Amino acid sequence: MMSTFAQAAQAESICGNKIAQLEKQLAIAKQHNNTGKAAGLERALEKVRTWCTDENELSEAEVKVFEKQEKVAERQDELDKAVAKGDGQKKIEKRKQKLTEAQGELREAEKARDALKQTP
Repeated sequence: MMSTFAQAAQAESICGNKIAQLEKQLAIAKQHNNTGKAAGLERALEKVRTWCTDENELSEAEVKVFEKQEKVAERQDELDKAVAKGDGQKKIEKRKQKLTEAQGELREAEKARDALKQTP
């Protein structure tokens, strides 16, 4: 059995938060006799307990941000080429929309990464 201090420390970590969320979902699934969902959540919980480290979670979040930055740069390049080439307004608008979507995905990835960094 974990001490109260150990439980509090675990709950404040990135992986501890994941474990707490999974345990909460598992309790709800069991309460509603949803055995299939409970079994899946138990497997997920075991994987998180075995493999999750805060460092890995932060690294993965950094990689996602980097990938989204590359996507934004790619979309900006596509838009710039379309404008330079003199493509039609419809094509340019489509490129602008794709750039805006990529920028939104980047903001979401940055938000997720920053939230992980805030976790003690």
